[in-house]
Parts: sequence; structure tokens; C-alpha cells
Amino acid sequence: MTLAQRTRLLVRLVCLGAALLWIALLAADPHLLESIELDALDAELRAAPARSATASEIVIAAVDERTVQRYGPLPWSPAQMAELITALDRYAPRVIALDMVFTGEREASGSLVAEARASQQPLLRALERVGKVVLGIYFDFGVVSEAPRLPAVHDLRQRRLRRLRYLSGASPQAAKPLPLHEGNAVQTNTPELSVAARAYGHLNLLPDRDGVVRWIPLVVRYQGDLYASFAVEVARTYLGEEEQAEVLIGRHRVQGLRLGQREVVTDEYGQLLVGFAGPGGSYAQVSVADVLAERVRSEQLRERIVLVGSTAPGLADIWSTPLAAPLLPGVEIHANAIDNLLHGGFLVRNWFTRLLTFLLLAGLGLVGILVLPGRSVRQLGIVTVVFVVALVVGHYLVFTHTGYYLNLVSPLLATATMLGGTLGVKYFTEEKQRRQVERCFEHYLDRGVVARLLEQPERLGLGGERRDLSVLFCDIRNFTSLAEGIPPEASVELLNEFFTAMTEVVFASGGLVDKFIGDQIMAFWGAPVECREHAAAACGAALAMLEEFARVRQQCETKHQRSIDCGLGINSGPMVVGNIGSAQRFAYTVIGDNVNVAARLEALNKLYGTHILVGPATYAAAREKFIFREIDQVCVRGRTQALAVYELLARAEQAALDPDWLAAFAVGLAAYRQRNWVGAARAFAAARARNPADGCAEFYLRRAEYFVQNPPMADWDGVLYLR
Repeated sequence: MTLAQRTRLLVRLVCLGAALLWIALLAADPHLLESIELDALDAELRAAPARSATASEIVIAAVDERTVQRYGPLPWSPAQMAELITALDRYAPRVIALDMVFTGEREASGSLVAEARASQQPLLRALERVGKVVLGIYFDFGVVSEAPRLPAVHDLRQRRLRRLRYLSGASPQAAKPLPLHEGNAVQTNTPELSVAARAYGHLNLLPDRDGVVRWIPLVVRYQGDLYASFAVEVARTYLGEEEQAEVLIGRHRVQGLRLGQREVVTDEYGQLLVGFAGPGGSYAQVSVADVLAERVRSEQLRERIVLVGSTAPGLADIWSTPLAAPLLPGVEIHANAIDNLLHGGFLVRNWFTRLLTFLLLAGLGLVGILVLPGRSVRQLGIVTVVFVVALVVGHYLVFTHTGYYLNLVSPLLATATMLGGTLGVKYFTEEKQRRQVERCFEHYLDRGVVARLLEQPERLGLGGERRDLSVLFCDIRNFTSLAEGIPPEASVELLNEFFTAMTEVVFASGGLVDKFIGDQIMAFWGAPVECREHAAAACGAALAMLEEFARVRQQCETKHQRSIDCGLGINSGPMVVGNIGSAQRFAYTVIGDNVNVAARLEALNKLYGTHILVGPATYAAAREKFIFREIDQVCVRGRTQALAVYELLARAEQAALDPDWLAAFAVGLAAYRQRNWVGAARAFAAARARNPADGCAEFYLRRAEYFVQNPPMADWDGVLYLR
């Protein structure tokens, strides 16, 4: 298994492990990170588009500041409440719901009992006459007091929820461990008022640990019986449902409530996650003072649900909510709950959303397994942004369109765990190797080539591999004699200028600078990054190096009044490339017979008076893009067979060369090989005349003239043997 394969496997295991870790943590503790999740829920609720109140049938009759100034603060006397109920009934509402409890003589004692009962009579008669009033009660969910409980009214147990529907897998025996809120005491209305009221339900609002009211318990347990909330009883009365709400019970949990044909989803505690319509004032309000003064239009209250409650500053029961303007009076929170029961719009966060969260975590792990392996650190940064944005936006869309709130914080932390683990794996494996490769090649390769090599580090074979490459040698002629006549510092400066210029050309062409040998530079193409046209790349670099050398030569003449020249040799073919050396010290280089030939070709430039000589394989690979002329047949040291040597002259598209000059040289070379010394001398002289700078024509002219006087042996085959 290669390093890349091992890294990909480790990244996949990290993604799988991160997903399983967070699934296990949430399964072990469903309330893990609960406070942060609730903060995220509040943020999404505030960011969601404002939802206008869908229940136009809900109107709040507010005991506001004006009412308090006129009639005094709550609680009012039974006679005043009777007057209010009678005044409201004149507008023909469908339900009158009072956000209050009338304990009456239950708070009295001794001789005051009869007086208290007498004072309740106006209210009792009003309740009986109207027949559509819903009252409230309160349960105490605190620590059980050692003081004796108030005796429960007989009617309380008559109003318990009897309709329990056990869903698949549940049974009556499963009702006992239901995780409902358990009351240990109750504040009820007087027995007579309880009987006269159309219905009553508990008014309890139970804030979370941070003091924010998000839930309303639709069902609570008291002394083994289940009781409905105020909102449930108001909605049931409005719908005209004679039967009680039906509690839907699953295995060891409450799953919801059914009101007629309406089904409401709760959490396992029987709580409704309220979908708030908006800030205070989202529901229509009328002042109780205007109701009593008959200044309200009848259509405002006819066939409506009228909720009576206090909104006066300093006197109302104000609660903190998740809204941007968080403070709401309790009566408005009940209005939101009733709206949810009648029209939906409630939010869902229960066992099912936890299951969806598990599936989301598993999906994130799967996406990580598919996407993260093989990514660079920069790509991981992009993937991180995409992951987080997609997760947050997708979560927001699901929440706003369905009301389902899946966990958001734990998937984000799972994503961070996956990405952090992936970065750790890459740091200790791929990135460590990448830095090693980068340090190794930053002085030999252009940065762009290094970047491509880092994308495929497996191409960097350790120990050497046989590949088809092109190698180049470039040498300053007569540098030794030049160095003897100038200070050593000037020699170093000249070499640095030469090597810098040549290195930039090699890098620009995608080549690798192998080494500097005295005043010689060695480079090759085709490794470590594969390049199919390595011969053409080497030829293009050689011409560019010759142009750069002209600038270096001019600087040398200006500074040192000395002229220098250079020669280049290129050869292509199979070579061994790789990290070669000892276990303690090695270098990335090429070795082989074709490398030696390139070095010999560079040295032949001085003999032939040329600048760039190439081998036959280089010529064959690059002749379509460059102009060459054949120079000779040479048998170099270590070889038994001669090879053709060519001079690289120019790029094909820059062919501003004299064709007569090239033709004359070709005629002379053919005559030379046919032992026609006179004809060869005549043709080479013509070539030199066409191009006086042609040192090779001068070389052959001298040889032809020599052979006119001193013909070679009869077995002469036209090959130059170098020994």
C-alpha cells in the first residue's frame, strides 16, 4: 500500500470514527450541548421570516394600563369579573378564556367561608349563564412540601384526560414510566366555579434552564392522572369538540395529542415547542376598559376566542421568549399555543428529530469518506467552508419549511472533528512528505513544477527507475584561463550570473537543474514530473540559454575586457533517474550511457565551432519544431557504434536562416563523405562565404584542404573516433 493509499484509508477511518463518536455521545446523553442547541434554535427562530398570526379568531382582551387606571389591578372581585364576562358575552364570542384562577374560599378559613361563597355568586351565575368560559388552574412542580396538601376538589379528577391511545408497541403498562411533568400540588377554582365553567386547563409555563419559555406542557400528571393545558381546552372548546383531547402514547413516551381531526406533535414530555407568530402585538387586542364601556365593534369579537389577561407594565406575568424582542405577557404565549393547536405552525424537536440528527451525522460521515480523501490543505479549507455553509443553510431551510429542528451544533462539531482529524492525518503523513519533497526540489525545479510534483508524490521513486528523458550540459569555454586573469571574487560573481540566468531558463521550460560542476550546469527534462515532449523542451531551453548567455558575455566584456563563449550538448533516451547516493547522503539525478553522450556532445562544440549539438534521438523527437543540420558521424568513448550528431540552429517558426548557406553546407558534407575533397572544400568555402560566423564550415574546409594533400587510409569511413 502506497503512502497516498494509506493516507486516504486513514482519512476515511477518521470520518467514520467522527460520525460514530457523535452518534454515540448523543445516544448516551440526548441533552448533550442542550443549552448551545437551544441558543442555535433561538437564533434560527429570530432569523426566520416573520410569520403573521394565522389565527384571526384569537383576540386578547387586555387588562392594560388604561384598564388598571380605571378599574384597578388584578385580581378583581367576583362581581367585577362577572360584569366583564357579561360584557364580553354581548359581543357573541365563541369562547371566553380567562388567564387566571379563582380559588375563593379555598384561600379562606373559618367564619369567612360563608362570606367568600356568597361573594362568588355573581361570577358563578355569569359562568352558568354564558356557558362558554374556560378557566385556568396551576400545578406546583417544585419540591414536595411537608405541609399538608389542600384537599383536591371533586371536579378536578372528573376533568382528567381519559382518552389515551396506545400506538404500535405501546401498552397501558407503559404509561407509568412516561416522562411527564409531575405536579405535587394544585391551585384550582372553587368547586362551584369549576362545575359552572365550560372547561379548565393548567396555565403553567415552564421555562428552560436559561429562563426562556419555549415549550408549553400540553399534558401533565398529577396524582397518577393526566391533565390538559389551558391552550388545549380553549382550542377544544372553540372547535366544539365534546370529547376530550386524545393523548397519543408511544413506547415509554408521549408522541402527541389529537384534537378532533388535528394531530399535534409533542416531545416525549408532552410539551409543545411553540412556533411564535412574532413579537408582542402579533394578535389583535382590545382593552378591557373599552369592552366594559362598550366601545368595541361587535365584529371584532363575534365568533372569536377572547383571551382575558393582564398586559399592564409591572402587573402582567411577563416571560422571556426566544424572540428578538423577548418579553411577552403570559396571555400572548397562550395565544401562540392556541394558534399552533388550531392551525399548525408548531415546531418539532423530539425523538424523531434526534433520529434524523443521527442520520445527518451518518450522512456527514459518508460525505466525508467520499470527499475528503486526497484533498490538499487548501482544498480542505474550501471544503470546510462549503460543508459549514451547506449544513447551516440546509438546516435553516428544513427548519423554516417544516418546523423540524434537528441538532445543529453537534453536526458542526462532527464536521470540525472530521476536518481536524483529516488535517492531523495529512500533517503526519502527506504534508510531512510534501514538505520533504519541497525542500528537496525547491533548488532544482521551478515552483510550478514542484507544485505539480507535490500533486503526485508517488512519481518520486526512491532508488531510481528507468525512464525516457532528455539531458543537457552547458559549459563556459575557456573559463579557466579567464579566471586566472581576474580576482577570485569576480570569477564567483561571473559564475553566479551565468548559473542564475541558465537556471531561470531551465525552470521556465519545466526542467530540473541537476547540479553545477565547476563552470558547467547539468539539467534534464521528463522527471520527476512526466513530460512527453521533453526533447523539444530541452531544445527550446538550449536556444533560450544561448540568448541569455549573450547578455552574460556582454557583461563580462564590459567588466573584464575578456570574451567568453559557451557550448551545449543535448541527448535523449532511456536513463536511470531517482535518489542516488548513500543512505546518509543522496541526490536526485540521472545516470546512464545517454547522459555520458550528452556530456561528450557538449565538449564537441569546441572542436566543430558550434554552440548546440544534439544526439540522434533528440533530433528525431524535435525535428518538426526546430531546424537542425547534420554535423558528423561520431563514435564517442565507450561506444562501438557511431551516432549522428546534429546542430540545433533555431525554432521552425523563426526560420530566418539563409537556405543557400544550409544547402552549401549539406553539399559539402556529402562530398566530404564521398572523399571528394576538392568538391567538399569548394562547397564549405561557399557556406563560409554565405555565413562567415559558421565555425563548422571553417572546420570542414580545413579538413578537406588537408585531405587534398594527405588523403586518409583506404578504410576511412567518414566517422570521427574519439578516444
